[in-house]
Amino acid sequence: TTFKELSATNLKTFPIPLPPLEEQQRIVAVLDEAFDGLARARAHAEANLQNARELFESFRDQLIGSGGKKWKEAPLSDYLKSITYGFTNPMPNADDGPIKVTAKNVNNGVVDLKGARRTTPEAFRDLLTDKSRPRVGDVLLTKDGTLGRTAVVETDGICVNQSVAVLTPTDEILSNYMHEMLSCRSNQDAMIADAGGATIKHLYITRVPKIIVSVPDLGEQERLLGVLAKFKASVGDLILHAETKLQSIDDLRQSLLQKAFAGELT
Repeated sequence: TTFKELSATNLKTFPIPLPPLEEQQRIVAVLDEAFDGLARARAHAEANLQNARELFESFRDQLIGSGGKKWKEAPLSDYLKSITYGFTNPMPNADDGPIKVTAKNVNNGVVDLKGARRTTPEAFRDLLTDKSRPRVGDVLLTKDGTLGRTAVVETDGICVNQSVAVLTPTDEILSNYMHEMLSCRSNQDAMIADAGGATIKHLYITRVPKIIVSVPDLGEQERLLGVLAKFKASVGDLILHAETKLQSIDDLRQSLLQKAFAGELT
């Protein structure tokens, strides 16, 4: 009812097509050779993807992370209306309803809602406070797991759990600028250096606002975001090509497995 399970009894009675041992060995040999080639192709595509992302990150660090001579230096708290984190109480799962966002859904600068669990509208309304229900324009920051990933909330009707901090910017800083600024290496290093936890590291939302950031005026923020967007578009094709290649490799691997166990592998 709550968690689906496959019983040992049912598993033992599940019928499977089984070829002769000699044919099993042939199939394994073919798959081993094919998977070796796919592994090399995946490593090459992953390296290309990493290089493209590092190129963008390096440009962003130089553009935003280094600061400007006339930019205001101040604690991040000067640019925050509030900083909170999400729910700690158990929330029911549902097939449809508001989406529950965890740290794993905040990745590569976006809130990835694919595959995210949902909860009931009643639980969203009655079991949560506003601190767990971010609004459009808030900036999410992963505080547990992989630390320091950020993204701007672009849709209402989501809730976040305790692994995600919610930053509400003041009128002096644009949401997208705060996201890009906190993603810069210097600010990432500052946050992570102040992380706590012996076994599992996590960011303290009382410490994050104390990091010193450099912020230009709103007009300059707009200009810099425009420059950054143009550069991101120029490397976007490289990233898209690498991501498409990785997906094709995964699809091919799955296709080979299906053919192998359907007796169609020649």
